[in-house]
Amino acid sequence: MWFMMVERTNRGATALVQERSGQSLGYAGYRCLGDSTVEGSNRLWGPCLVRRVQAQGDTVEERLFGPIVERGGHFKFVSYSNKL
Repeated sequence: MWFMMVERTNRGATALVQERSGQSLGYAGYRCLGDSTVEGSNRLWGPCLVRRVQAQGDTVEERLFGPIVERGGHFKFVSYSNKL
């Protein structure tokens, strides 16, 4: 299971860098779908979408990463697996 998750996050991070490097992201906000889930001291967020403005002026929402874990006010991406 661990190796499958690592492989998916590696592919997602590589694709993200290849597709977005050298370009302005045009960040316009984000939204997370559904409610967060609490598991002990952790709060899990996601899936979350990043809203950005493309060069043509169109606004799009994209999934650029996987779930986010919040613990003690700190946030961490669980993975960069970014395809549903």
